[in-house]
Amino acid sequence: MTMANLGHLLQHQGNLEAAEVLLEPALAMTIRAPGADHPDSYQRQHFLALLRMEQGRLDEAVTLPQSASAEFAAHFGESNHPAK
Repeated sequence: MTMANLGHLLQHQGNLEAAEVLLEPALAMTIRAPGADHPDSYQRQHFLALLRMEQGRLDEAVTLPQSASAEFAAHFGESNHPAK
């Protein structure tokens, strides 16, 4: 199980502090390698956005998926975007 998946599991169990301790570095490590445009980076941004929503940090929760969506579209093309 990856740090991100474990963090996501902890979040679902209501342990938001422990989830944050895992999700933030998991995203940072994924951005460093394999890179910000890798699908794992988008997934980790999504996980962190969900956590931010539960923490009531809505400004951050909205910014993360918008950033991930823009990066996905830039890398894979707008026509391949899963939200389309």
